[in-house]
Amino acid sequence: MSQKPTDLALTLTQTPIHARIYADRHLHISGWDVRFAIIGESHFVHLCRDDTSLYEVLACMPGTENTARYHHPLRDGTAHHLNRPGYTVRVWFSHHPEPLPPTDDDLVYAFPAATPITPETRVGWRVQARSMQWWTLHIYPQRHQTTYVYSRSTFDFFNEKRDNSWKV
Repeated sequence: MSQKPTDLALTLTQTPIHARIYADRHLHISGWDVRFAIIGESHFVHLCRDDTSLYEVLACMPGTENTARYHHPLRDGTAHHLNRPGYTVRVWFSHHPEPLPPTDDDLVYAFPAATPITPETRVGWRVQARSMQWWTLHIYPQRHQTTYVYSRSTFDFFNEKRDNSWKV
């Protein structure tokens, strides 16, 4: 893949994502349909129930900003945090691998490597009584250093104050 970590953007949208899916998993939790997908050196998570739909996308997908409820390019490589009722996400960059939190399950996809370090995308999740957390790791080997892009999201299945802009 020729994507760079600073090509990434964090996007929240209701518009379905059309991309090549390398690995995915579907779950049904507390009345919600949840789909985790690895797309290129990126990911999306789709949460859907009745008339509510949310796609969290961390990817280099030009054009997604046109239909986004929220779009934040990560061009400068600095950490970013978004906090909304019932949903939070944090994205950060590192040049050193960090330990990943424990998960109930995960998806991993390793891409063909032209360097000693393999480009990889990993999505792990943990279901709790009222919420779900997921973590991602995107590994970008570069010529002189490797960049590790991490994200951590929390979604409250029962939050009454959820942002109504997610209604379809």
